[in-house]
Amino acid sequence: MAAVREFAARHTGQGADEFAAEELAAELHLTGASAAGQMDYACAGRGPAAEGDRAAGRAWAPVP
Repeated sequence: MAAVREFAARHTGQGADEFAAEELAAELHLTGASAAGQMDYACAGRGPAAEGDRAAGRAWAPVP
């Protein structure tokens, strides 16, 4: 999930934003819609602190 968030952060504000999901889809062998959903999920306010809490067992979240 962190890698998808990093990918999305690198593509924010660039002219080719409209193709970012398709580029990610090609790398992860997903459909464009699925890759867009993964990018939305990764960037929906789930920061590194929340990821650390889940890894330490202090918070629960479903595995995407």
